[in-house]
Amino acid sequence: MSINLHCKQVNLIQTPTYITELIYSNGDGGWRGIRYRYECWILNSIQEINNDQILSQDYKRDYSIMIKNHIKELHQHKTLSFGTG
Repeated sequence: MSINLHCKQVNLIQTPTYITELIYSNGDGGWRGIRYRYECWILNSIQEINNDQILSQDYKRDYSIMIKNHIKELHQHKTLSFGTG
């Protein structure tokens, strides 16, 4: 069964089960710790996309902008409620 990270305030990028477990980590660090680990994971995805030789530069640029906007959206909230399921 797949387990994904969820947030009540923001739609998150779907996380694989093992990533969800690492990010959520029993709520270690509270919502700020979860947000930090989630951001590290999605920022790393930019690097993975940029290393892909098949994808176009336009796609890579658009993906990077989308991720950065997603992070800004996460920081617009005074508090976040994360869960798994």
